[in-house]
Amino acid sequence: MRRFLISLFCFGLLLPAGLAVAAEKQPVVLTPELRQALENLPHLYGRKVGEVGLAENVVLVAFFASWCPPCHTEFQHFRAAQAAYHKDGLRIVAINYFEHLSGFSDGGVRLDRFLENHTPWYSVVKGNAALAKRFANVTRIPTVFIFDRQGRLALHFIHRWKSARSNLTMEELHAALRPLLGLTPKIVPTSQSGH
Repeated sequence: MRRFLISLFCFGLLLPAGLAVAAEKQPVVLTPELRQALENLPHLYGRKVGEVGLAENVVLVAFFASWCPPCHTEFQHFRAAQAAYHKDGLRIVAINYFEHLSGFSDGGVRLDRFLENHTPWYSVVKGNAALAKRFANVTRIPTVFIFDRQGRLALHFIHRWKSARSNLTMEELHAALRPLLGLTPKIVPTSQSGH
């Protein structure tokens, strides 16, 4: 039963598909007030948000839970992106949200194991409903926002209802981040179809 509930929530079957589309009509802006709200969240792992300097950097904000299967893949991608682009001005803030969904509370054991397994080099904080509302009313995970150096929304990914895509690929992250960081586009070799 627990696995079924995880699948329903993580893959967005609990909410109508149009809800996320409506939220996108008013894009989120990473204002100084919203950066301050991120800095005020309880710190869980990695560097504290206030220490990394979000202002005038490209900022990736991701909402996740340790029980969400696609979030494991995302954390691997974010770790690689952090290693590749931190010196160029990428800052990542992962927000733990929906961790204690009804029936999944375990006293933090699963979350501790998740963070130990992924050892993120970026900031991980504890989210809340008030902050989720400020980020276009986050109702699904994973949800990812990428902001340019002026705080404007450049990419908003939501794992949509019945979507085959559960998270951003590494190629999509490179394609989104490199122009924002002032880097040349990454050349990705074309795949050989074998025909």
